[in-house]
Amino acid sequence: MISQLHKVHISNWKKAAAGSAAAITALLVIHTAAAAAAHFAIYKNKTSPNLVVAGISAGGLTAEELVTRLQSGLSQQTVTVRLEDTSQTLSPADLGIKIDEEALISTTSRTAAEAFTQPLFFVPKRVDLPITADENTLSESLKSFKGKDFKPPVNASFSVKDNALAIKDGKNGYGIDIPKVSAELTKLFSQGLSSFEYQIQTAEIAPAISREDIGKMGSDILKRTTPAYSIAAGGAVEKR
Repeated sequence: MISQLHKVHISNWKKAAAGSAAAITALLVIHTAAAAAAHFAIYKNKTSPNLVVAGISAGGLTAEELVTRLQSGLSQQTVTVRLEDTSQTLSPADLGIKIDEEALISTTSRTAAEAFTQPLFFVPKRVDLPITADENTLSESLKSFKGKDFKPPVNASFSVKDNALAIKDGKNGYGIDIPKVSAELTKLFSQGLSSFEYQIQTAEIAPAISREDIGKMGSDILKRTTPAYSIAAGGAVEKR
């Protein structure tokens, strides 16, 4: 049988153990809070320490430092573009590729609460690089690529006779699909900043203006070509 003295010892031991557990818990809470506060003080105006943008380490940077690092990373890359037996090495700028700085800062910025609660032990936070693409610049840079079957598309056209609209169908061309190439290059650069080779794919190219486009403007076209109407300032059509 357990004596009264033993019962007292056991009771005291349980109380001491409970007190130690509470003390340890309190110390852990204080330590975690202190560490979080220190972390917040360091990173409150900076990107997450675990941030990786398009394969580039970008943690703990101010907005200005972030843009500078990624602009530098992008400018160092090249793309070797190939079509049949022709190849040319071009820069991202030649291809109309630029960083969307505003979107980049917005994507990687954090609220004060997020900065305060950032885990002390973390895995990389990977995000794509926001990119803008200028198709006109890309088209200009790829002018030297000429395939033997290339031909430009022909836009639909119209004529007006006896107050009636006659539409002539356009024709598809064949060559480099600039919008498709631009979209593919944008995706490749947004996911990783590195130099690479790019094989141009050719395809049929639809005309910029189709029969349907002209048909939608039919009424307005007739008004602009009918003596009963005149064109006012700004292109508005007014009845005489």
